[in-house]
Amino acid sequence: MSNPNVIQQLAQLPAPDQAKIADLLGVEFVQTEERPHSRFFGVESPPAPYARVELRQAKDEPRGLLVLAIDPEAGIGHDDLILPDYGEPTLDVNPHIPPEGVVTKLFGVGAVDLAFQGTTQSRRLRLISLRWTP
Repeated sequence: MSNPNVIQQLAQLPAPDQAKIADLLGVEFVQTEERPHSRFFGVESPPAPYARVELRQAKDEPRGLLVLAIDPEAGIGHDDLILPDYGEPTLDVNPHIPPEGVVTKLFGVGAVDLAFQGTTQSRRLRLISLRWTP
């Protein structure tokens, strides 16, 4: 994975600060949509190992969601993750997500809900998400 410390640094942000997230990931966000209470941003050419980078940010409160979809060609497995001690994760298994179902490890890290989602059989990392809630 590019820099495992980046995820830890993102998880320590008290709010989804677009500039800080862009700086940590080395990307430039482009606004893709706006709704009455939120803005959506994407990255035109995400750096490896990401296939897609999206940020959803509330307008009036420190709430947001960062989705880092992993490029399947990157071949990052569950066992490749070196995580700090976030404690025991809550597991969520969904066998209905193609092609083989997913298992998601959920951690509470301060103001952030941090999730790592991978495939159940090939054990490949699919996405990492960080959700800030006030």
